[in-house]
Amino acid sequence: MIIGQTTPGGSKARPEGRLIILAMLALGASLPACADEPPPPAATAATAAPPPPAKAPPPLPRSSIAAVVQHRGELGLTDQQIDAMETRDREREEEDRAVRADDEKRRKAAQEAAQSGANARNAAPPGRMPGGGMRGGGMPGGGMGGPHGGHPPGGGAGTPQGESLEDRPQGDSLEDRLDADDTKAYLDIEDLLTPAQREPAREIASDFRAQLYDRRQQQRHGAGAR
Repeated sequence: MIIGQTTPGGSKARPEGRLIILAMLALGASLPACADEPPPPAATAATAAPPPPAKAPPPLPRSSIAAVVQHRGELGLTDQQIDAMETRDREREEEDRAVRADDEKRRKAAQEAAQSGANARNAAPPGRMPGGGMRGGGMPGGGMGGPHGGHPPGGGAGTPQGESLEDRPQGDSLEDRLDADDTKAYLDIEDLLTPAQREPAREIASDFRAQLYDRRQQQRHGAGAR
């Protein structure tokens, strides 16, 4: 029916009917647009909750001897054995303190020697090396580092006895020296063990050293990642 057209009864369509038709047309035109709207985006990984922090591993025993003492029940250690082991472990701690103090002293000496050498090079006149030699011209009597003059091989200017941290023998790091003390102390207490106790005790000590090595590697990797 055309809006405003006369009905068969002779009357025109009501204005209310015209408004209803217009509203229905408007509603029908808006439905496709609503259907085409994309759904809201799903939650991304960035908005997800972060994973819980990893738990710190339990602390290790302070030494191989301490690891063995922790298994006293399994090994059947007597009170006398435990007392003697703990006494030797305290002695090891005193030795370790001396090793750390010596290592710190050597590090400071090497740093001071390197600084002294740098200061001497900076203060030398242009074209001359510290000690009177010509830059690039060598030293009299065999040249720099030769048998008749110059610094000893491997040594730097101002380094006591030509020693530096780089000149120290391989395997002489602080960790190596502490490990050597730990091994020596453990071998000392093996004489306190019975033949039946020695093999399982040595396995316990070896397992402790393996865990200690792994912890050190993890610490190094963690420090390098920062």
